[in-house]
Amino acid sequence: MSTADAEPTQWQPVTAPFVLVLEAPSGWEVEEVAWTVGTADPLAFYQQGAGAGFDDEDEDGDSDSYHASCTRVIRGLLGDALPQSFSPSAIAPLMPTPIAQITGIAYHYAQADSAWPSAITATNAVGESRYLRLIG
Repeated sequence: MSTADAEPTQWQPVTAPFVLVLEAPSGWEVEEVAWTVGTADPLAFYQQGAGAGFDDEDEDGDSDSYHASCTRVIRGLLGDALPQSFSPSAIAPLMPTPIAQITGIAYHYAQADSAWPSAITATNAVGESRYLRLIG
């Protein structure tokens, strides 16, 4: 341990994927949580650790809203992406020509034995293709 006046006598490596100090959780939005997070992989933090900021003692809180806000932040980190349970109508606005009809969707799996795809490649009627990650 250390104090404000002295460094630790023995340093220890940080082997966790993220370290956080939680000051005030939120029952609604991850963006409202007051915390300090140290990580080299913000995407992994929001996928695996951001749930720690949910205030399950907030009687008015809503875990679905909180987790949707985590998904929104992940999408912001990834850029254009789709939820696992996407609607085909969500693809066209992400294509170079958004008014062109979607004519094909190819699914990509991160692992051969995975039941859920990790991404798609969408093709439209004008021959454009777009690779989009799926997040859940």
